[in-house]
This record gives sequence, structure tokens and C-alpha cells, in this order.
Amino acid sequence: MSLAIRTAVVFATFFALAIALGTPDASSAKAADDSVAVATAPHETTIRGQNYVATIATDGCLEALELEGVDLLDAVVHFSRGSYFYPDIGPPAQLPNMEVDGDLVTVESDDFKAEFEFGATTITALLHNRTDATTPYYLVLSDALRILEDSAGRQHPVSPQRDGHPQPTAASGHGKTVGLLYEGGPVMRLEGEFRWWGPWAGRQVVEVSLAPNSSERVVKRLTQSEEDLKLERPAPPPRPETKRVAATPPAEGADDQVPEETPPSPATPAEDEPPEARGCGACRAAGGSGAPLSSAGLLLAGLLPVFVLLLRRRAWLTRG
Repeated sequence: MSLAIRTAVVFATFFALAIALGTPDASSAKAADDSVAVATAPHETTIRGQNYVATIATDGCLEALELEGVDLLDAVVHFSRGSYFYPDIGPPAQLPNMEVDGDLVTVESDDFKAEFEFGATTITALLHNRTDATTPYYLVLSDALRILEDSAGRQHPVSPQRDGHPQPTAASGHGKTVGLLYEGGPVMRLEGEFRWWGPWAGRQVVEVSLAPNSSERVVKRLTQSEEDLKLERPAPPPRPETKRVAATPPAEGADDQVPEETPPSPATPAEDEPPEARGCGACRAAGGSGAPLSSAGLLLAGLLPVFVLLLRRRAWLTRG
């Protein structure tokens, strides 16, 4: 066999092996980059992220989510399955068909489907309702929950039913983001379309409502410190603009113009008019000149009654 034929055979062999083996799976490479490890066991699938451990049971429910040693969900109280679809006829829906592809875990049944994409510190769930009825997807939160912060940044204290809290309290409302602060500092932030209510079985509930034959996306962001996760707060409303009247610029050549004086009102003396010129108002009213009396005139006016009285007394004495 010639050298050329041997060389061609070698290249053809390597080429065939390359096609057969293919390239490394992209999802596996992504899972390694995100520090996500997925382990499948007969009764559950465990996903370990950078700071959390999630467990999906064989019925397809995300039944446990642990962050820094704190359980965020409760799959023990009453018939709760942690997080799950709940059709009208109940009980919690089972999604037994599971497929694991790198960091993507898909569970489904004929009626419902959930795709969980696990990241280092985030879990993105794409929920599908294949039925003709509106169906809720519930997240039953554990008794370690302490504060629920709504989309507007308002914080609502929560007291789940536990030892020392016989009367549970819960928050109610709706919005696109929910911040959940747990005992010890772990925080889970939810992004999507939610309604939160309770208490149910002594627990706070967050609900995702799925319309018939629709899908909803839910993002769970996990952090170990309240300061690491800030909710998006709405910007304060703008202040009303204060209209200011701009000064009219002087006309060209205004420096050379003399402003026209406004004559004072006839009924009111001019401010700069001397007191002597203002005169007496009573005299003006009588039609006089309005000139004020002099000092001598005032003296004579004051002595005149006395002089008249003396004359009358003199006349009386003369008669006597």
C-alpha cells in the first residue's frame, strides 16, 4: 500500500471518530461554569448551587429549597408539597415524567409542565398550564419567614404559626416582585406575577395564577444577606413644576428712556407731598382752600369761649 493511501486512511479514520464522538454538551459546560451539580436518586433529584440546595420529588414538586441552612419552603404542613400546581379538583398535581439535561430539569404530565433552570444563585421556572381552567401554582413558605416586602418597598412583618406564635399573621397583596426575608438573614426575591395571602395552615402563601393554556415565568433569586438583594423601588413622583415669570428684557435703548410717572389719585395725597401742602380734609370738604391754621389762630380759637363767658358774667353783675 502506497504512502498516500495510508495517509488518506488515517485521516478518514480520525474524521469518522470526530463525527461519532461529537462535541462536548453545551448544557454540561454551562452547568460546570455555574457551579451547579445535579444528582438523581430513585426518590428525588437534588440540585446544589453556589449557596442553596433544591430537591425535586418523584411527583415533580419542588418540595425543598434550603439556603444557608434555612428551609424556605414547607412541604410538611397539611397537604403542602412545597411548590406545586393545584387544580380545582385537588390534590396537588403530580408531574411524574422527569428529564434532566445539564442544569435544566423538566417535569410534566398531560396537564402541566414545569421547566426549572438552575443557576449559581438563581432558579428560573417556566410553568405551563395545558388545561382549559385557570390553575394556581403555590409556594408555601416555611415558618422561618419574618418579613415580606412588596413591589412598592413596603415591609410586612409575618408571624407563622409555631411555638411562641399561636396566632399566625400573614401579608396579602399582589405585584411583580416579592422580597422574602427569613430568620438568620437569607433572602429570596421572586420576580413574576404574584398574589400573596394567608395564613393558610399557619403559613404565608405566594400564588402564581395561570390562565387556561398559558405559561408564566418565575425567577427566584437567592442570597444570604439582606444587603445583597435590593428590591426595585418605584421612583418618587416628580414634583410639580413651579412656573416662574421671566423678567421681560428691557427694550433696546431703554437706558435712554425716562419712565413715565403715574399721577397720584385725586382722593389720596401724593406720598412725597409735604404735610403743609396736604391741608385739612375738613376744610377741603367745606370748599375752603384747605390751608392749615397757624399757631396764633389756634390760640385765639381756644380763648374765644373763655372771653364770651367773661362778657356774659360781666353783664349779669351789671344788672345786679
